[in-house]
Amino acid sequence: MSNYSNQYMSKDAEKSVLFVFQTDYNSNNSPIKIYFRGLNPDLKYKVDDLNEILSGTEWMSRELCFPLFSFTSVFLEINAYH
Repeated sequence: MSNYSNQYMSKDAEKSVLFVFQTDYNSNNSPIKIYFRGLNPDLKYKVDDLNEILSGTEWMSRELCFPLFSFTSVFLEINAYH
């Protein structure tokens, strides 16, 4: 099973985007597990489609699971919350 994730962060650590891809058959629907990286530990962040506002430290220590079907993807925006 092949899956990939890429996260891109702005230089000021205010914004980030995450791409998660399931690039193969996923017959058992096993989730893709990832951790955010590069967030400022002292800033609070809001993540699209998730109803929590947490510090960068909290987000980076939380495992996120994406149960993606074969050949599907997810895109999330992460923004500093002021």
